[in-house]
Amino acid sequence: MKHLFRGCWPWQQWLLLVLPILLAMAVEGVPYAYSADGIVQGATPIAQRPQNASTPTLPAPGEPEAQLAVASEPSSIPSGATSPAPGQQSGAFQASLAQPYNLIVNGSFEDGFVEGVAIGWQPFATAGVRAGWHDDTWRPVLYDGNHAQLLALKDAQERDRYVGIFQTVPVVPNVDYLLTLHGLVRSDEGSVTASDYGYRLQYGIDYAGGNDWRSPQIEWVELPWDEQPRTAPPPGGYRIETYTTTIRAQSLMLTLFVRGWKKWVNTAEGNYNVDGISLVMAQAAVPTASITAPESAPSAPPSSMPQTGASVTESGRLVPASIALVILLVVGVLWRSRQRHG
Repeated sequence: MKHLFRGCWPWQQWLLLVLPILLAMAVEGVPYAYSADGIVQGATPIAQRPQNASTPTLPAPGEPEAQLAVASEPSSIPSGATSPAPGQQSGAFQASLAQPYNLIVNGSFEDGFVEGVAIGWQPFATAGVRAGWHDDTWRPVLYDGNHAQLLALKDAQERDRYVGIFQTVPVVPNVDYLLTLHGLVRSDEGSVTASDYGYRLQYGIDYAGGNDWRSPQIEWVELPWDEQPRTAPPPGGYRIETYTTTIRAQSLMLTLFVRGWKKWVNTAEGNYNVDGISLVMAQAAVPTASITAPESAPSAPPSSMPQTGASVTESGRLVPASIALVILLVVGVLWRSRQRHG
C-alpha cells in the first residue's frame, strides 16, 4: 500500500479520480435510499375513478327522461346493505312533478263567510221549510281547520225539502277529476232507524256548467253517510265521513252542487256539515322523476404511490460500502501527506 501511494500519482490526482466516482455513486444511490412504501406507510390511499365508470349525461331535447345514476365515492357500507336515510330513506327517491290543484274556491271553508254562506259558493233552498246556512266552528264537527259549512232544515211542511250550495269551475273536457268531500249528517232523531232515513246528503254535477239546481241535466248521488245525534256526540266523538269519486269533464265548465235532504214532514231538525271539498285533476297518469342510487361501485384496490427503485433493505447494502470508500480515501490522503512532509 505504501509503495502504491508513493510511486504513483500525487494525492491531488487521487482525489480528482475518487471524488467523481463517489459523486456518481451518491447520485445513483438516491432512488434506492427511500421507497414509496416507507414514505406513505399508514397513509390513506387516494380514491381513484373506476376505469369502467361512465360520466352521467343529460338526455337530449325531446328524449324521455331516464333514471340518472348518481355516482358516489366508495363507502364503508357492507355489500348488499341498504343505506339509511331521513325517515326511512329507500334506494329510490320519488319526486312528484305536479302537485294537485284544487279547482274549488274556498273548499276548506277557511276563507270567510257572507251571511252564513262560504265565500265562493252560492246558496239554494226549497220553500215550505226553515232552511239555513251557517259558519260552523264547533270543533267536534270539523274535518280540519276552524270552519265548516253548516246546512240546516227544520219544520218541514212538505216532503222532500232541500237546502244547499253550489259552485262553477273551469275544467278540461274529457279529463278525469277526483272529487272529495268530508262531513257528517246530524239529526234530532240521531239515527237512520229512528228517522227512517229521513236525512240524507247528496252531491250533483252539471257537466254543462249550469247553475239551476232543479235542472234535469244534474246527476244526483246520495252519500252513504248515516245520521248521528245532532247535539250530543256519541262516545268517542263524531264520525267524520269521507267520500271520493272520479268524474270526467264534458265541457269547459262544471258545476258542483251539494244539498241536504229532509224527506218527511215534521218539526225535527237536520244538520248537514260539509268540509274539505276538493276537485283536482286525477293523478294516476302524473309522471314522476326517479333518482335511483346505483349499486355499490367496486372499490379501488388499496394502493400507495408507485414504488420506484429498490427497497430500504436493498439500499442499506450501499451505505456501508460508501462509508468504507470514504474512510479509505481519507486514510490515503492523510498517509500521502505525512510521507511528503515527514
